[in-house]
Amino acid sequence: MTILYLFMFLSLWTLGLTFLAFNFRRNFWIALTMLSGGMSSCAFSIHLTILPRLQPLGWLTPDVETILYQASVFMMTVYLYLFPAITSLGALWMGGVESRRARHLLASALLLPAVLNLLRHLEREPWNVFAFEEQRLLVGFYLAAAVFFFFLAYWRDGSMYSLSNKKRVAWLFSAAVVWAYVTDFLGMKRLELRMWDFRLESNNLWQLNVIMIFSLVGAILYQLIRNGFLGIKLRIERERRSYSLRAITMGVSILNHSIKNEIQKIDYLTEKAAGQLENGEAERSKESLRQIGGVTSHLLSMVESIREKSDEIVLREAAVDVREMLEGALGPMRPQLAGRGTRLESSVEDGELRGDRMHLLETVSNLLQNDADAAKGKEGTISVRAFSTRKRFIVEVRDDGAGIDPEHAPRIMEPFYTTKRNASNHGLGLSYCAQVAQKHGGAIVFPPVEPGSGTIVQLQLPASRFRARPPLAAAEQARHASSPSAASEG
Repeated sequence: MTILYLFMFLSLWTLGLTFLAFNFRRNFWIALTMLSGGMSSCAFSIHLTILPRLQPLGWLTPDVETILYQASVFMMTVYLYLFPAITSLGALWMGGVESRRARHLLASALLLPAVLNLLRHLEREPWNVFAFEEQRLLVGFYLAAAVFFFFLAYWRDGSMYSLSNKKRVAWLFSAAVVWAYVTDFLGMKRLELRMWDFRLESNNLWQLNVIMIFSLVGAILYQLIRNGFLGIKLRIERERRSYSLRAITMGVSILNHSIKNEIQKIDYLTEKAAGQLENGEAERSKESLRQIGGVTSHLLSMVESIREKSDEIVLREAAVDVREMLEGALGPMRPQLAGRGTRLESSVEDGELRGDRMHLLETVSNLLQNDADAAKGKEGTISVRAFSTRKRFIVEVRDDGAGIDPEHAPRIMEPFYTTKRNASNHGLGLSYCAQVAQKHGGAIVFPPVEPGSGTIVQLQLPASRFRARPPLAAAEQARHASSPSAASEG
């Protein structure tokens, strides 16, 4: 039985380190919750499992014994005095509070009492004696705050994780938090760690923690495999392409996908220019040819920026004019959509973005191309909006097509997954867009819509990357940037 305590903290620590390795910034506090939550079982493992097995082997020198003993006391100290506060911070940073500044202020306010309480313990009490009864009120406050923030993050529509992901996190971690409070902080009264035994006054419910921890770890692993969890997804399935082939060919395939889209635009623009020349519309033909030049220039930039046989995206950040960047994506699409009779509507909040213009342009172009494929032909409308909120800058593309089939929704962001049944589609558009958004600190988000009401897809970037242009300056620039193609939009 005692060997299970060893697996308890090892499984929690493995998950915590995994979350840190895959997405350090977003998962930092949640991972720290798992690492600090496993310290109690590690402390007990040292006394109940590790030492009894090492002592007969003669491996324990006095120095090693001292180090192990002090480590067990340190870990129990972290668990009792810091774990509850860390748990509340992990829930807070799930995204329930919109303002980043407010999160920082709340985090400081939550962490301060825990640090002061720890300092009081170290100053006034033996460091190896832990009075759980005296901590119940403060611990109860922290864990109640954690449950509140978990569900607040679930109820809010944020971009850090999907809503379904937040729902799973909220229920799983809230159940674990309540269990830990009942078995440890209510069940235990006083603990004294000695060398090499301990004296514990409790109702012994803490021994059932093995059920909770293994259930939590099992549920997280199940979600990792089936649905994804905290931005990480492990999928075990039979596929025609091996994983190694995917890794080797990703960069080349992304480039191939971009070339296909750009050649399609060139075809439309060339056909349009030829028709304009036949009709004696020389100026309009020149405008179409200039658009072709813009498409080829963008394509050359893509070739230069994507490393051969690599999926690494390297940003070259600079100030990006939002209106100009979106016009670079919308302009080449207008002839294609006009030929189908599809209306194109746009609304742009003028300003500058800090980012990689080429990759942002390619991302918006991909989102537009997907919606063009989904729109209802001559009856269809594609709407493009660029706007800012307190927390984000958003480029939103909406179509009135059939929407996303629920069967395909969980996998549409995966590389090489596509619902388009032709050889020229490789299923890399949305995967590439997601990588670009992530590199910029943002995400690709699909807000919920009624079934059959089309699709909304958003490129969401941190608000800190956007600087709005004053209205007078925006009006002046719009006058200078006016062109026949822009004037004819609608």
